[in-house]
Amino acid sequence: MPEIAERMFELAKDALAEQERQLSEMRTRSTAIVGLGGVIGGLLGKEVFTGSHPSGTFEWVATVVGLVAATALLISAMRMFALRHVGFSLDAEATYAWLYGQGITAQPTVDLELVERFSRTRADNQRIIRKLEWWFASALAALVFMTAGLATAAALTS
Repeated sequence: MPEIAERMFELAKDALAEQERQLSEMRTRSTAIVGLGGVIGGLLGKEVFTGSHPSGTFEWVATVVGLVAATALLISAMRMFALRHVGFSLDAEATYAWLYGQGITAQPTVDLELVERFSRTRADNQRIIRKLEWWFASALAALVFMTAGLATAAALTS
């Protein structure tokens, strides 16, 4: 039966792996949102800017809402993809050198120190993931407003 330090090590390692899956899923969804924004902008934008359109107050307001939201979507996407300071493992060589230098070479002390380092890494990552979640929610809201604005403007042109 594994000792508590071994079990805690496995739990800490699994928590980091779960965080990595969460981030990967969010980035995959982010790519889909950006792609959808491009398709919607391409399809509706053509309709909004045909002939002398946009014309009239409501068309202009809807167009501006759509374009501002498209800009917000682009900024949100750039921020999501620019955040890269996350890690899901420890540098084995550096960790070993530090443990050895501190005289930490016996179990369960080694596992407990690794648990602490994994936990710190996870906490550092969590701050970045919260930012990514905020930018992801912003991108999703921008997509909704972009679609609503451009669809309204396109409907008003007909």
